[in-house]
Amino acid sequence: MTPLEALQFIDRGVVRLELLDGRDFATTLVPPIPHKDPFDAMLLVHAGRLGARLLTRDEDMADHPLAYRP
Repeated sequence: MTPLEALQFIDRGVVRLELLDGRDFATTLVPPIPHKDPFDAMLLVHAGRLGARLLTRDEDMADHPLAYRP
């Protein structure tokens, strides 16, 4: 999917765009990810706070319970 196609999904209401806030940066990810990338951890924390799962193609995060890889 291209960035333009992703924006079209948002415009049609298929997915929501949610803003990050300070809690996403300050919360510790449980369970942690083995590769220690703080941005990846923050994205997973954000998904968890929203009661969602992070759609990703990143193999380093694919096994985390808050990640979804089709």
